[in-house]
Amino acid sequence: SINELRNVNDGMHKIEFKTPIKEMIVNTDKSLLRQIIHQLLLNAIKFSEDQAEIKIELYEEVHQMIFSIEDKGVGISEDDQRMIFEPFFKSTKNIGIITGVGLGLSIVKMYVNALLGDIFVRSEVGRGTKMTVKIPKQINKPQK
Repeated sequence: SINELRNVNDGMHKIEFKTPIKEMIVNTDKSLLRQIIHQLLLNAIKFSEDQAEIKIELYEEVHQMIFSIEDKGVGISEDDQRMIFEPFFKSTKNIGIITGVGLGLSIVKMYVNALLGDIFVRSEVGRGTKMTVKIPKQINKPQK
């Protein structure tokens, strides 16, 4: 929920939520979805300066829920973008500066895969990062 997202915020960032959607029914694992959003928002906060704006957008296509979280933080180099979903990967420029062990995005990727979705990154060093997640609105369980 939006209130849960606000609770993740440390009070030092402006979080803007935009959506044209009034109602959307999504049949998916809500716990995994919550963890994906939580981790991506934490990363946006962690890698942005105080008072920076973070945008969350939610929209839909015919069979997909799509959301993005965008920050104006340090950004991710093209070389690092190829590795960010690998377990224990940390950019060498952040070692000793940003806390963490490099598992967050690998777990996000695992959860997105479990929901039969995709995750995309668009980033530029010094300009920020936008993570976009696409998840089917209906996950059909295999017949037994």
